[in-house]
Amino acid sequence: MSVNGKSDAKAVSPTAIGASLDLELSDFDRPQRSSSNGHEVRNTSLPRLPVGEGHDVRELGTPSERILNTAAYTARGLVRLLGIGMMIFVLVIAIMNWPPWVIESDHARVQVMSMLFAIGLFIVAVEDIVGINKSAMMMVLAAVMWTFLAVGYHPNNSKAGYMELHDELNHGLEEVGSVLLFLLPAMGVVESIDHFDGFALVNMTIRRAIEGRKDRLMPIICILTFMLSSVIDNLTSTIVAVKILRRLAPDNQEYRQLCGGLAVIAANAGGAWSPIGDVTTTMLWIQDRISAVQTVLWLFFPSLVAGVLPLWGLRCQAARLMADDAETRHRQTK
Repeated sequence: MSVNGKSDAKAVSPTAIGASLDLELSDFDRPQRSSSNGHEVRNTSLPRLPVGEGHDVRELGTPSERILNTAAYTARGLVRLLGIGMMIFVLVIAIMNWPPWVIESDHARVQVMSMLFAIGLFIVAVEDIVGINKSAMMMVLAAVMWTFLAVGYHPNNSKAGYMELHDELNHGLEEVGSVLLFLLPAMGVVESIDHFDGFALVNMTIRRAIEGRKDRLMPIICILTFMLSSVIDNLTSTIVAVKILRRLAPDNQEYRQLCGGLAVIAANAGGAWSPIGDVTTTMLWIQDRISAVQTVLWLFFPSLVAGVLPLWGLRCQAARLMADDAETRHRQTK
């Protein structure tokens, strides 16, 4: 309580859902209102959308915007319907074991499973647009594909088909298990290092290299993630980069999203030129499909271009974002 009888209300900093305290967003000055007793009370309520009861989001905006919103809404519905409907259709074919030309033909099975995989991959790529969880989608897709594949061997009617399906399952589980046994220890080591604050030295070194210039953070994160992803897998290197960004990135949500996107790009590019940098290259290397030396020699430069080239565009976008943010804060202080 201050001397003049007014309460000093502190600004409340909104925190991202599911994030820790170091992921807090920037404080935003909210409009103040006066209460009946003359005290200034800060309005911390969430903003409301200008949509009343009985109104549809597609009805907002100009006529052209309404047409675009309706088309986008319809496209999302069609993608969901066609993707999930195709999986259900193939599952029904597998359960009914009909028609025979699809079940018995190896060529037809390959085409159907390839089509299912392409549909599932497309839905995963547009997850944010269609609003379908990619983990659930891939689990359903894997179940449908394995069911459709198993029916073609007729394990209930043929002993040879049963043994062939058994060998196919063992082969698939062996490939997936070998990759998981490689990824889990790497991720466990990184989590253990972070638990004992092992990245403090890295954070201090990067902070000294930045020297107050925020525009240096993105190139450092890009190069660090690119090189680190070739030693550990790209998923683990992305986790390391995000943990570093949580402590060093400015309190600006959009800027952090740009840095996180750059870390993902650099991690995928860096993992492509190393046999142990990506799940795909690791599986190929385990099966002796590729050699370590040839992979590094032929893929290092293309991977470097793919990892560093997006840095320029994202850095320019981040510079404009920080300039707008600084101008907004300058106006608020007046």
